[in-house]
Amino acid sequence: MNAFRALLWWLLLAAVGALAWDLLSLDVGNVLLRWHGHTITTTVAFFLIAWGLLWLGLWLLWTLLSLPFTAWQRMAHAQARNRLANGLIALHEGRHLRAEGLLEKAAEDRSMAAVARLAAREAALRRGDLLAAATQQAALAKDDPAAGALNTAQTLLAQDKPQLVLEVLQPWADKKQLPPRGLQMRGGALVLLGRASEAMATLATLGNE
Repeated sequence: MNAFRALLWWLLLAAVGALAWDLLSLDVGNVLLRWHGHTITTTVAFFLIAWGLLWLGLWLLWTLLSLPFTAWQRMAHAQARNRLANGLIALHEGRHLRAEGLLEKAAEDRSMAAVARLAAREAALRRGDLLAAATQQAALAKDDPAAGALNTAQTLLAQDKPQLVLEVLQPWADKKQLPPRGLQMRGGALVLLGRASEAMATLATLGNE
């Protein structure tokens, strides 16, 4: 696909070049430039070539200047990915404090913040640090509101607070964006509230997920 796009791009450039040559071969034209009392006269062809070379030079300069920043971004992303992987392994091995530290650092990369926060919260819960778990939950709610709402709903359901579960999940239910886990918790909350028919209707949608 990329090769095809490159071919189209070169064909377009060739067509534009042929058209420009056809026009300029009939009349090279003149371009008059005045700047600070100086006057420069040149042909249209030379002006266009110079203008193109100027933009090419600026693009090359920008590319060179941005190389260190691009390289740093790639290195930081790779480091965050390694921290996420090592953090998940540490969580699986039961080294919860190490896991939490690695996952906290991995969450600095926004592309993997939600996954890292979820796992860091689990690590904090497993070692019994409710304050750290709440901190991770609050950060998760900012990074990924939907994932944060699911976690909050699960906690509220475990505390036998079905009405609050419905309130937390309602914004996503209104937009029909509840994932299967959210539908299950919403159905469970409706059952606890004695709204069996609504619960059945909610759980029936799971077959479509």
